[in-house]
Amino acid sequence: MSELVPHEHLVSVEDVLQRWHMEPWRLDAIIRSVAMPLFFIAESRVNPSSGATVHFCSGPFTSIHSHDGYYEYEELFIPLEDINAYEKAHPEVLWEPAVTEQTLKRESQELTEEYGEYIPADVIRKKMRMSPMQFIDFMNHGKGPVTSKEESFRKWKNDLYADEPFFSVDSMSDFSVHILDWEAWRREHPDMMQEMPAREGTPIAGADDSRLSAALREKDARIAELEAALAAANRQQQSTVNAQKWRDSVQAACELLVSIMQSEKYDWRSGEFSSELRNRYKDYHTEVRQIAWSSLPDDFKHGPGRPTAKPENSEHTETLNDVPF
Repeated sequence: MSELVPHEHLVSVEDVLQRWHMEPWRLDAIIRSVAMPLFFIAESRVNPSSGATVHFCSGPFTSIHSHDGYYEYEELFIPLEDINAYEKAHPEVLWEPAVTEQTLKRESQELTEEYGEYIPADVIRKKMRMSPMQFIDFMNHGKGPVTSKEESFRKWKNDLYADEPFFSVDSMSDFSVHILDWEAWRREHPDMMQEMPAREGTPIAGADDSRLSAALREKDARIAELEAALAAANRQQQSTVNAQKWRDSVQAACELLVSIMQSEKYDWRSGEFSSELRNRYKDYHTEVRQIAWSSLPDDFKHGPGRPTAKPENSEHTETLNDVPF
């Protein structure tokens, strides 16, 4: 197992998201910016001398794989020491989100007084600060709140032959969101619409154009710097990929996809998929596995293909409530 990296203390990405009150895209941005390592657990063994469980991992990986806006993180883990170090440097990640129950109650009361129990989709879109097209794409990926069209939407998600998106900009006036479903979604995504209050001394139009311009130039320079660093990292990663391993992984993944689609099993879980791929090619390339799992139609998955509640090997790892911080 010399090619695998041993770790004793790992925390699942899912637990980190819950502890930090974050969406996957925000955590992914942090991981990229500070080079926080991600690992996939290949197997776990008990050290006979210490009794400690040691996880043998493939990686490290530099980002959470995403496909069409959906982030696959259910089998990814981060070393506890890296989580501790980031929290020490950035204690604000542990702060409670600004959206409180009082805020939700006040917002719900205002919406109900104006629209009744069902809130028009376009009102919800504006609350989410999205353009019509952004909102429609978001809803078609199943990431938005439950709507009045939920039953039809679920049938569409499971229809292998559906070739048209379910929601469209033209149909926005045809569906709405119940106030209780909106509250539930708001609680689950507290950082999606946090309003940034104006601070004293914040430059405004016409107040100090030179200071504002300098700040914008500095911001643009920083963005360009980060983009260049990311591009360099991507080039390095591509240049170090073992071509034979990639080809063998692709062949094994294709064979597995064909086998699944010819079978009568329609409740595949991510962990089962990984095990079957490992049986075909033990040292498969993790990115190939992620792409193959994303390509498997939702009809063959346990549920609509979204992350499972806990990784299959979660019994081998600590949760954030189990480990001392």
